[in-house]
Amino acid sequence: MKKQFSIILAIVFVDQVVKYLVRSLMFVGQTNVILPFFQITYIINTGVAFGMFQGSNLIFTIFTVLVLAAFVFWYSRNRAAMTAWLNWAVILIISGALGNLVDRLLLGHVVDFFEFHWAGHYFPAFNVADSCITVGGAMLLIAFVKMEKHVSNAV
Repeated sequence: MKKQFSIILAIVFVDQVVKYLVRSLMFVGQTNVILPFFQITYIINTGVAFGMFQGSNLIFTIFTVLVLAAFVFWYSRNRAAMTAWLNWAVILIISGALGNLVDRLLLGHVVDFFEFHWAGHYFPAFNVADSCITVGGAMLLIAFVKMEKHVSNAV
């Protein structure tokens, strides 16, 4: 468990350092083009993914704390039976949730900045923590689908 905790802390640290750099070097709304389809844009988000439910920081702070508690409880009870894949999925989800929770608690909003676009279509801005949650969630979904197939094939 100590190794997993160290990994979580390292990911949260990287997330917070990158967000600090964005806050320190840019002003809200500023865009720096990196590639023709990718830019860094400093955005303040008081909602959730894709900028939905703006102004709901307190609700999502409480929700995040409850989800984190559930994941930590579930993880601690099932850690011994978990595959490496599932272990990484949970580590990424917890890391991402903690990274955004730190923002919500200290800043009152989440800092988003990665922005992809193509032919005038923009994917909503996101951050390192969001990426961890998304990748971890996809890994968790894949693990559960594989488990379901394994269980249904055994029957």
